[in-house]
Amino acid sequence: MTKNNQLKTMLPLATLAIILLLIIIIFNNQSRQLQNNERIFVGLVFIIVCLAGIYSAYRPGQLKRLFLKSDTKKNTITAKSTIRLAGHHPACNQFKNHSFQYNNSYYCTGCYGLAIGSIIAIITISIFLLINIRIADEFKIILLSIGLTLIAINYIETFWYHNSIVFHLVSNSLLIIGFLFIVISTLEITGEASYGLIAIVFSVLWLDVRIHLSQYKHQRICQSCPKDCVYFE
Repeated sequence: MTKNNQLKTMLPLATLAIILLLIIIIFNNQSRQLQNNERIFVGLVFIIVCLAGIYSAYRPGQLKRLFLKSDTKKNTITAKSTIRLAGHHPACNQFKNHSFQYNNSYYCTGCYGLAIGSIIAIITISIFLLINIRIADEFKIILLSIGLTLIAINYIETFWYHNSIVFHLVSNSLLIIGFLFIVISTLEITGEASYGLIAIVFSVLWLDVRIHLSQYKHQRICQSCPKDCVYFE
């Protein structure tokens, strides 16, 4: 399946997940007090997912290769091995906002943005659990709305052609913060740990859509480039 077809499949799934989440929240407004052990359990699951995300940021594709053993072509085949890389992107002007240099090494802006967001999210949800913070009813929907807005902003930024490293870094960091807000607000509104776990599953789906958007954008950049290297096919 081509990147374009994969994206056409993933976008409707992401939209459906948002609709299902809103339906869950509308029809399952908190009818019981959420137990503290349930909050801790959902929080720990979210932290584990964030830790997996941080690992993936430092070792891109490692977890995917571990769990999905496939024979798909890698970007290290001979035809592409002569292309100089910055992070795991081509070192050319077309991708100059996709990597940054630190101590003579190059790092992927998007991956490190996701890692920074994950670290902030882990610290925030840990404080949320340790202090046992309760969110006022009038702020729960606001928190959910902010979370969904941050996802939308990141999707637009991912698909938009621009050269700002800082904007790309911040956008990806805020995506994870958006997931955090959605998980916490869903948990607090419904009062059900199971719905908090569903919000985490949906967050992983939305992250996968963001990755497919990025891959599709990379493909379009290479196709529109006058050079004949074509790193992303």
